[in-house]
Amino acid sequence: MNEKDNYKERRRFWIDKSLTQTGYSINLFTSLSIAFVGYLVNQNDLLKKIVIDFDLKIDWVLIFFYSSLIFSVLGCMFGVYSVLSRLTDFRITRNIVKAKSKYFDNYNRKAKRIRTTKLKKGFSDFIMISFLYDNDFNLDLIDDIEKFDQRLKLLKERSDFLGKITWCYHKTQIIFIFLAVDFYAISEILNTCI
Repeated sequence: MNEKDNYKERRRFWIDKSLTQTGYSINLFTSLSIAFVGYLVNQNDLLKKIVIDFDLKIDWVLIFFYSSLIFSVLGCMFGVYSVLSRLTDFRITRNIVKAKSKYFDNYNRKAKRIRTTKLKKGFSDFIMISFLYDNDFNLDLIDDIEKFDQRLKLLKERSDFLGKITWCYHKTQIIFIFLAVDFYAISEILNTCI
């Protein structure tokens, strides 16, 4: 094994580790936020104290408690978003690899290397994803090969976008969970002081 193959193998190893750890992290923080929501909902004594009367003083314990509950629910939501965008990203990546393999089998040459640009489309463009299927490989004309390359590029751009958005969702999830815990701690401190 030469040095270049050694680096490729290392890179593959660390990509696999990174994907695995990302999954563990998303699952851990999603589980923690769901458990924390359950814990907060079981604090019935504070949940029943809601009174809407503008003549009363502001109850900071309730404000911080409900803020904690809202941040926990948001943490759960962003955890689910992370998982869904990650799964969609994996599905697209699997389709790209399968398409390139099928292309090589049919034409005995590699598909073009995909260079992506920044995706300028909105998230709504990801609802309908045009995957490449077996019947897309009857490419006899240069036009067909160009269309294939364009569809492959579009899939790669969507995959790149989903990879980035997964990290954004996960970071936002972590922030919301820490805010939820902090706000709950403040509500408990205020509750014992009052």
